[in-house]
Amino acid sequence: MGRTLVKWLLWGLIVLVHLHGHRGCFEAERMGLLAIKEEFVRSNPSSIEYVLASGDPHPLRGHDLLPSWVDDRKSECCEWERVTCNSTTGHVTHLSLHNIWEFHTSSEEEDDYFLYSFNFQDMVWFPNVSLFESLKELRSLDLSFNAIGGWIEHKVRWPLFIRPLYLNNIPL
Repeated sequence: MGRTLVKWLLWGLIVLVHLHGHRGCFEAERMGLLAIKEEFVRSNPSSIEYVLASGDPHPLRGHDLLPSWVDDRKSECCEWERVTCNSTTGHVTHLSLHNIWEFHTSSEEEDDYFLYSFNFQDMVWFPNVSLFESLKELRSLDLSFNAIGGWIEHKVRWPLFIRPLYLNNIPL
């Protein structure tokens, strides 16, 4: 009788975990994501401006980049933009840094196409591959449409578990 009750309680716990999934962000993964953001922010020359379709200049600031990625323990990194987590384990599984320099305007009416007033090569990012090591369950990474420099693709040892790794349209 006692063993049967324990078995049913364990099965109930397993079902409950699967139904509700993991609620929370792993601290190591949150800190890893913040380090990745910091790398992008540091690669951003502060003098860069872009011009909206209206012709108005708009300076690009590091805080405009990935605004949901904040250094706050209460912030749930699985809810951050461009981050996808496994709903059961809570680990980061997909990271889309596709066109990371997608510019954000300060108002919705300016959210139309704009012209860049700088050379794309001014925004070269020299990735530190070790920044991705904290994302142990990462299964896909999209770095396409970014200016990545300072590496030779075949010499970079990306973790083998990251498949697919998107590196399309990267001007090297």
